[in-house]
Parts: sequence; C-alpha cells; structure tokens
Amino acid sequence: MLPLIAVAERFELYPSLPKPQIMKHFKFRLENGFIVDVFRAKNLLIGKGKKVSFEEMYSRKKILQGESGLELNLPSIDELILLKKLRFSPKDLQDIKYLEALKK
Repeated sequence: MLPLIAVAERFELYPSLPKPQIMKHFKFRLENGFIVDVFRAKNLLIGKGKKVSFEEMYSRKKILQGESGLELNLPSIDELILLKKLRFSPKDLQDIKYLEALKK
C-alpha cells in the first residue's frame, strides 16, 4: 500500500490519514476526493464453501495507463461486482447495478 501512496505523492496527492492510521483503517481519501479502499485479504470466501485468492484475481487484472504514465491495476467487472457484494454497503449496491448495466 505504501508504494501506492508514493505514486500519489508524485502527483501531489496526499492521504487524509497519517500512514500508521491507514494500516488500521485500510481506507483513505486523497486530497482530490478520490477514495482508496485497500484490499488485504489473501483469500475471500464467496459462498457455498468457495473461495478466491488475491493472486487469482490479480492475475486477471486489467492495466490502464493514463496520459501521465500512471498505471492502474483494475479487477474485471465480474470480480469488482464480487468484491462489492462482499462489502455490501449502500454505495456498493448502487455500483453493482451500474456495473451490471455495463456488462450488457
């Protein structure tokens, strides 16, 4: 996670929490309002005894590169929906509807 902060700082974006607190909360907001939600589990239980590992998801990631050269590793839409279902916040439920519409 700290390499992510170093990249953000290169673009003059700084976390809303001191670095030691980020390790407790696993979520922080950059100065531009962008929220970073840190994914830390090695394996996730996805129901009916099934589990998926971070390594599996990461191996299927999409890499997007901006004009500035910043690269973002993103999960597939299906895996992002899965992650949002695990968290299940009201915002995640809205996001799931949007993501499902993108798949059509």
